[in-house]
Amino acid sequence: MVEPLSNFERIIGPFKKQFGQDFYSPMASAGGFDNYNPPTDELRVTQAFIPDSYDLCPCASGLKYKFCCKLIFKEITHAMVAAENGNLKKALKWMDEAKTKVGETDEVLCRYAIVYTFFDKTMADKYLEKCFLVAPHHPRAHYIKGLDLYEQGDLEGAIKAYQIAITNYPPTAQYHLNEALNNLGKVYYEQGKYHEAKTAWEKALINLPEDLVTLKNLNNFIYDNPNIPKDIKGNQTTH
Repeated sequence: MVEPLSNFERIIGPFKKQFGQDFYSPMASAGGFDNYNPPTDELRVTQAFIPDSYDLCPCASGLKYKFCCKLIFKEITHAMVAAENGNLKKALKWMDEAKTKVGETDEVLCRYAIVYTFFDKTMADKYLEKCFLVAPHHPRAHYIKGLDLYEQGDLEGAIKAYQIAITNYPPTAQYHLNEALNNLGKVYYEQGKYHEAKTAWEKALINLPEDLVTLKNLNNFIYDNPNIPKDIKGNQTTH
């Protein structure tokens, strides 16, 4: 199973349950949860999605998250949700607010590209190329490029794009590394490179053990697959 370009409704689901439909709050944006509501697996995935304030920013700027993309967390997240819900006008309104705050940064350009993937591929490609001109190694942009190449049937191109994303995400970007590694494993599996697929999925789970999508891929396609040689299956540590 390949993760889509954006799956924010699933990601922010725990926030909606805990904080109501207007999910944004200082505690949520900081990834904090109180002692009376210990985090479920869903909430742990959400926590991994939002970096600690003093982690390196997932956009690979080299800055701490607090001084980089956290400044536009609210606007970006609302824009992604609006786009996934089919509301281009609302999504662009939120993106314009993000741009007003920080300028036309590589992250802002990348997120405009993501918004347009739901509506206009030409515009999405335009913004993605603008992002690459500003930041040639922007990890999220390469991840998006990998998904697009996969959809076009260019598996080798997709692998290269995912690998660039994985190389450039900071090690603390566990959610994003898990996401890219999960998709990398899927492409390897489709190529019949089962050892490489297994390795990618296991690395994905090291970054985010609570991710049930990756766990299902690893179990269904490798560990429980009778067509996979035993020497490739190796130690089955994730059951």
